[in-house]
Amino acid sequence: MFSPTTKVISTEKLESEVTFSDIIEKVPNIEVFEIKDCTLKVNGETWIKDLMKFKNVKNFRKLCILLDTIEFDIELLKEFILTKCVHNVLIEISYQPSIPKTVFHSFVDKIGKIFFEKQYTSFRHEPHIKIYDGRSSSRYFILDIEKSAPTKATRKRKLE
Repeated sequence: MFSPTTKVISTEKLESEVTFSDIIEKVPNIEVFEIKDCTLKVNGETWIKDLMKFKNVKNFRKLCILLDTIEFDIELLKEFILTKCVHNVLIEISYQPSIPKTVFHSFVDKIGKIFFEKQYTSFRHEPHIKIYDGRSSSRYFILDIEKSAPTKATRKRKLE
């Protein structure tokens, strides 16, 4: 079903014991991974670690994932985008509606400390993230790669 040459996976009502981690491990060259419902088992604490561990090349273009736990490592997500993704990657994270709005917004505010929050316009030229609360609201973030990765000249000025 999956092979190292698989580039796109889109799951919908997957009836299997296979997990997100199992799939990522078997398809290290994946470029697009869309999870359209909650039947695929995704460990909310390790999904980003699994992507970092098994993804081999910098070609990841799109991830749509549904989570039932709110917290994940935001710094690791940034590292994943910088090291494993194309320049205009799209990451959509949706949460179960059962997560309280206050908890959702509190965590999303933490994301805003690493990524820049923007009103939705056009994200064609920069990595971006869409966070959906599972009810009716979404928040959008971008990662300004130039600001995230200082140049040698910038680093030298900081040292002086």
